[in-house]
Amino acid sequence: MISLTLVGCFLLGVLAYLLISKRLNKPKLKGKLPPGPPGLPLLGNLLQMNKKVPFMTFVDWAKDYGDIYSFKMGNSVSYVISDPTWVKELFSQDAAFAGRMYIGDMVDLYKDGTMHGIINTNGDHWEQLRRFTLRQLRDFGFGKSTMETLIMDELKEILDWVKDHEAESVGNIKEKMTIAVINSLWTILSGHRYKHDDPALQKLTSTVTSVLEDIAGSGGLVIMAPWLKYIIPEWSGYNAFRRVLEKFRVMFTAAVDEHKQSYSEDFQRDFIDVFLKEIKTCEDVDSAFFGELGEKQLVAVIADLFMAGSDTTSTTLDWTFLYLSTFPEAQKKLQKELDTVIGDSRLCGLSDRPNLPYTEALLAEIMRYSSITPSGVGHRAMADREFKGYAIPKDTSLLANLYHIHFNPKIWGDPENFRPERFLSPDGKTFKKHEALLPFLVGKRQCAGETLARDTLFLYTTNIFHRFQVKFDPKDGNANPGIKPRPGFMLNPMAYKVVFKDRQA
Repeated sequence: MISLTLVGCFLLGVLAYLLISKRLNKPKLKGKLPPGPPGLPLLGNLLQMNKKVPFMTFVDWAKDYGDIYSFKMGNSVSYVISDPTWVKELFSQDAAFAGRMYIGDMVDLYKDGTMHGIINTNGDHWEQLRRFTLRQLRDFGFGKSTMETLIMDELKEILDWVKDHEAESVGNIKEKMTIAVINSLWTILSGHRYKHDDPALQKLTSTVTSVLEDIAGSGGLVIMAPWLKYIIPEWSGYNAFRRVLEKFRVMFTAAVDEHKQSYSEDFQRDFIDVFLKEIKTCEDVDSAFFGELGEKQLVAVIADLFMAGSDTTSTTLDWTFLYLSTFPEAQKKLQKELDTVIGDSRLCGLSDRPNLPYTEALLAEIMRYSSITPSGVGHRAMADREFKGYAIPKDTSLLANLYHIHFNPKIWGDPENFRPERFLSPDGKTFKKHEALLPFLVGKRQCAGETLARDTLFLYTTNIFHRFQVKFDPKDGNANPGIKPRPGFMLNPMAYKVVFKDRQA
């Protein structure tokens, strides 16, 4: 009778043979592997990550290992790129680097083994959905005067709200900004605009905010290490994230169902209608728009647009109020330029942008200084490649070290100082773009909502601060919390309180 020990040895021998054969037969990838911090078996560098401010771990490693380095979370390998020129080359020139970093089923609305939408899909379906979405968003106003009108509709309601609360201590600015930003987006997608105090809009905003706050907080860890859901699903943030994501799915499915009931082939009212038309006319079984899959894709695309376009804009506006209260001289310079160019008889419009160089410089500095997505959204190598002499194996995750780039003294000189003038010509009359400022990243995965975000930031900042002076509540000793961000994967300001004063009163 053959002993169990002999059988075990035989099986181990076969396994070793297969592993060695696989390694020997695998084509050798040219290039060297980047340096990186040593890790532990199974865990990799997980225990070395700063859970409260994980992006600072990437900043510190860049100082030790250079412009490209690697780290591991479990068995998953990631490369971090800290040179802005390399980030642009890597993400823009080779489609093999346009894949989305794998994070498991955490962000899959349906958990059916297939990724949906435009943020987390890859391949032909991603290309189809991305092209269609960008084309339709342009048709419905992105970059056009109709989009400006939509933004101004929300802004006017914001200005009325501020006037009603003049001289009061106002906190949670982001909540009010989020309501307005979401309403603009919802008008484009669904054709329906709410008043800001409408319960339906309040519910929509609450659901979107809960999803995004979970990403910004504990949910971020499980994005970097998806396998944690099997070990610590509650503590890692996986369970909480899945609960609020299900609310997303239910809410947007209901909106699509309502459109299906009132759909007319003769007239498409909004983005949901044109997407439904594409589904109804699609006969290609391999298409992203075919049948039931097409309807799932529609719901997921809506969710993606809300996740990508609402929180980033309202968070940047939140930082804007904090910074301009912290640095009142910058606020005065902004208001002086607006007084000169706009006067006091009209609102500022997008056509005024070329005549407002300090305003443009201020917004650029706010985006640099806040760096609300300090590591961007991860890419993935879809094929073996060599880059700058480094080997990048297929399925390697690729991260842009944006916070390090935006605060690198070799690039900016004095990055710790809030100085909008760094984006101006020496005579202060011309706004100068800087190639190292990458708040929306670059390439095919560049933020689809960039135009809406930039236009919203410009119109809200100019018109609110042109009309009102904003300062910290002098009666509240805790009104000014400083400019350090709250801990998390996305950077939000600490709670603060301000007082508005009408400059035209």
